[in-house]
Amino acid sequence: MTTKAVFFSSLLSKQSNKTLTQAIAVLKEESTLFTKMKWSHPGDIHLTLAYIREVHCNDINAMKSIGSPLAGQPSMACKIGDAAWFGNALVLLIEPIEVFTTLRSTITDRLQHVLPQYHAQDKRTFYPHITIGRCHQNDKESLEPLTDAFDAAIVGMVLEMNSAALMQRKHHRPPHYATLEAYPFKQ
Repeated sequence: MTTKAVFFSSLLSKQSNKTLTQAIAVLKEESTLFTKMKWSHPGDIHLTLAYIREVHCNDINAMKSIGSPLAGQPSMACKIGDAAWFGNALVLLIEPIEVFTTLRSTITDRLQHVLPQYHAQDKRTFYPHITIGRCHQNDKESLEPLTDAFDAAIVGMVLEMNSAALMQRKHHRPPHYATLEAYPFKQ
């Protein structure tokens, strides 16, 4: 039986996505270090709330229903905290943590109730973040200064999250992800 990995995410408003990608573009022009990074496509920028590996294709419609309580949530302002490395991924930590932890709990609770055979993958403690790029593991040490550059330029930037979505990775690029179901927030 065919399976696919899916994930629930919170999405930036178009304006916030544009503001963030423009700030990243300015930083990329300032240093040759940035050429060693594989940057996230602007259409792929999201905050992952829950990742579910190996969902059977015939369960996708039920999986879509799990996110329905997210629709109608008030849109929310969040801000960028520090830049950090999660493995070989350069991420921007997002605050306030409690808001996204609550959204994640809503999803994981519904997942347990509606499709108990699945569970969100928890490799580590959940830290709300946006992955903005990846590097080859061998280049990571030389790229450590990138976190300082991002901290100086965009820590405290306010972003608006205006929807949630059930998404999956596509095999062609860019962008890498496709939205299976959208859950718009109240404006």
